[in-house]
Amino acid sequence: MTTHAHKLERQWNEIELAGVQAALHRARRRATHRRFKVFSSRRHDVDLSDSLDESKLILIWVVEHLDGLNVPDLSRDKRLQLATACQHRAIDHGQAIVVLADVGNDSSALMLQRPLVEACVRGAWLRCVATDEQVDDAGGGNFPEWETMTADVPPLEHLKGEWWTRLCSNTPPGSRRTGARLSSDGLRSRDERDDVAGALRWANVIQLVSGLELALAADNESLAGTFSERIRVLPAKAPERR
Repeated sequence: MTTHAHKLERQWNEIELAGVQAALHRARRRATHRRFKVFSSRRHDVDLSDSLDESKLILIWVVEHLDGLNVPDLSRDKRLQLATACQHRAIDHGQAIVVLADVGNDSSALMLQRPLVEACVRGAWLRCVATDEQVDDAGGGNFPEWETMTADVPPLEHLKGEWWTRLCSNTPPGSRRTGARLSSDGLRSRDERDDVAGALRWANVIQLVSGLELALAADNESLAGTFSERIRVLPAKAPERR
């Protein structure tokens, strides 16, 4: 493990790494165990109201706590520039998932899960693991394979394998999302409620983890602790089906 990787693990340990890992694991487990099945279209204001309400609150909480955050040396440090840009993009994707789910644009929300997670992992990897040469490569859009990056970032090493393959199937032209458009009556515009609820959970977790990463990049220990505590108290169970 590199010195940077040790630094990342130490920082996350100091702010209750177990809480971050548990939140990521819960979201991963629910996504992995979800099964495809035929269903009828439902209105989100009935079926997803609790999930959406929680996600909207988290979205607002993250924005309020990051407002005005200053990252020292950002203008001079390429590593920080790329890492924080990735985390900022991850938060944007998380917010977009909430907005799209709220208006019933399910497929677009689901397709943002992969870039959401990818941006967060890339940012963490850039900040504390990548060599200077790898940072330069990343500036040109060249990143290591997913398995390599997650293996280099100890808190995120379980985000790979079958779970990652399933998540990639949600992006076009992923067969899982194409199949979800079909029913015995023809085509439909809504996706399974559990899939959308899962996307909202990912949006919640990644926005908070990316906020935590931004706080660490800014050397703001107080804010990092605040984000860590907010991650720790995320609901342990998925919202109950009504």
